[in-house]
Amino acid sequence: MTAMTARNWITREPDPNHGRIVVLRLTEEGRGVLRQGMDAVRSLEDQMLKDIQAADATLVQNCLEMFARNLRG
Repeated sequence: MTAMTARNWITREPDPNHGRIVVLRLTEEGRGVLRQGMDAVRSLEDQMLKDIQAADATLVQNCLEMFARNLRG
């Protein structure tokens, strides 16, 4: 969080109702970085799935979600 604050990607504000809680908010610059990251992920996903039939891609997605659920317990 310190690095993201230093880069002006997030702000830290004390919670007005609870002294130990710190509220984190994305700055406009942080939202831009997030959009760039999401665009990069989308591009990689498109490249990864370009030769896969839609039904196969759905099966892979369902399996990955099941793996994640199983690992969470």
